[in-house]
Amino acid sequence: MEEKVVKETCKDEIDLYELLLVLKKRAKLIGAVVFASVVIATIAVFLMPNIYQARATVWVDSFLTLALIQSLQTVQSTEPKNVFLSLPNSPPNANNLALSILNSIEFKKNVLKILESSYGSLKKIGLDNIDEEDLEKILQSKVDPKTQSIMITAIHQDKKIAKDIVSAAVEELDRELKRVSENYKTTFIKNPDKNREYNFFVLNVIEKPTYFDQPVKPKRRLIIAVSAVSALFVGMFLAFILEWWDNAKRTRAKGNN
Repeated sequence: MEEKVVKETCKDEIDLYELLLVLKKRAKLIGAVVFASVVIATIAVFLMPNIYQARATVWVDSFLTLALIQSLQTVQSTEPKNVFLSLPNSPPNANNLALSILNSIEFKKNVLKILESSYGSLKKIGLDNIDEEDLEKILQSKVDPKTQSIMITAIHQDKKIAKDIVSAAVEELDRELKRVSENYKTTFIKNPDKNREYNFFVLNVIEKPTYFDQPVKPKRRLIIAVSAVSALFVGMFLAFILEWWDNAKRTRAKGNN
């Protein structure tokens, strides 16, 4: 029984050794595959255009309940019968409201209109004839899990244009928040003071729109490294296939003899 186990162990070791011999025998083939893959990947990644990113960080405060109470006190002192007030149980989550606005397609199309008015034509900045899916990739917004603030990011081949996209987004967000404040005013306050501005939502720009000097895409080193590792496995696979093919031809030739 022990002798059988030893033989099987030796057989496994011999098989492993034979595999290593195959790799050694086909080392030039494997090296050629890896080299060719790295050269092709290097040429490809350096032909890709650089993509830069710009960013802004904003925070939206909600003063809805406080503003309504102040409005109620002001108007009640003069014309209490003309006031209709319905206070919400709690102020809305202003950042969630802002994020919903930022991620809407209509908002992003309005940002494009601002850019078009600034540059004269979207074709000049390569943003003409883009579909909604591309627009989603170009301009994105998300909540920072650490600070709960909103990060607005944009990507473009020109870093200045990327910054202008973010600036236009911040400008449009401020305009949309004022529009929402107007909607709340007409909803909660009857006969509001026309000369008074009701800012229930205030946009705070924590980090002004700025761009990064280093491109975020393409990740050239990563692409080249992945292509080299992938080519290594492909080369090893080809080495074993060719070795199997050669052994099959030798076995057939011996059988014919």
